[in-house]
Amino acid sequence: MSKFKILMVDATFLTRAPNREKTCRHVTHWARSHNANVHILTTEMGIEFYTSMLPQEIQSQISFSVLKCSRDYEKIGLIQVVPEYLRRIHGAVSTLIPRDVDVIYTVSSVIVDPIVALILRSRSKRAKVFVTFDNFVPRPSKRPGKYIYKLIPYLASKVTLFLLGYVDCIFAYLTSENANRLSNYLRRHKDRHVVRFTNGLDLSEIDKAGVGAAKCYDLIFVGRLHPAKGIWDFLEVVLGLRNIRRDIRVAMVGPAMSEIQADIIRYIDAHKLNDNVDVMGYVDIQKKYELLKSSKIFLFLSHDDSFPVAVLEAIACGLPILAYDLDVFASPPYNRACIKTIKTCQCKIRRIKA
Repeated sequence: MSKFKILMVDATFLTRAPNREKTCRHVTHWARSHNANVHILTTEMGIEFYTSMLPQEIQSQISFSVLKCSRDYEKIGLIQVVPEYLRRIHGAVSTLIPRDVDVIYTVSSVIVDPIVALILRSRSKRAKVFVTFDNFVPRPSKRPGKYIYKLIPYLASKVTLFLLGYVDCIFAYLTSENANRLSNYLRRHKDRHVVRFTNGLDLSEIDKAGVGAAKCYDLIFVGRLHPAKGIWDFLEVVLGLRNIRRDIRVAMVGPAMSEIQADIIRYIDAHKLNDNVDVMGYVDIQKKYELLKSSKIFLFLSHDDSFPVAVLEAIACGLPILAYDLDVFASPPYNRACIKTIKTCQCKIRRIKA
């Protein structure tokens, strides 16, 4: 009996430390539980990341290839994004792929991943395209930041929703309300299958995570360091609290584009917050849980989210949570947890130039 063959597309890779924990767990499950062979189509940085993060015991079942024409970036400017995506789409036409693939799976619904997957399906005899979908992008007026930086992802999300009408199956990591919203959008494609999942946590990993001798952080931020995720709102709160209590300690955990990372460091330097804020960047899952357990309050000031896993992790680690009043918190499992919500505000902080 031949092994099940999965071609995984990760064409949106732009940093060395992305948020791909869930993807690594998927690949590990396929290899261990289903004895599947998984071929990962990504970039050089992608290969470097997956080689280091996937368990050694399944490496013989994993193979890689670089998406032709793609480039890696430590820092990417807005003007480079569209040409880079076009190069990656062109690469999908010419990249060599394994024969007799059963499933083409994308790690995200960011516009370029579904396009690459659909092109690859046209080159395969029998493959089905499975796409994950976990977030509706709000209108630009509903998010903080420069308008052009908000307009591009919004338009890209509209194109993505159009493309979802042509894939074979959608894994929706959404609340039931947003899953119905997705189904309604796809109603003209009645043969499209939408399978709803909840973002589960491995509680054994949380149980194993240690904790310091004391709660050494007063507040913690976990997530992508980005304006839409409330990073400037978070720092504004920290600055206000520092003016009241000089010894406040804060941890910031998560990846960031280099430009935003530099702006954060400039802000911290300008406001003399160096003794108060530890910018951890990307950490492995065990360290993340240790930091959560070492904190007193989880402050979640994201301006939009469809199913925030970081909040579930904070709940599992026993933290009280303060968050903006997003619609998702009115739905299970969030409405069954102790989450204090406040009205969303438009942060007044402007990035500090060097």
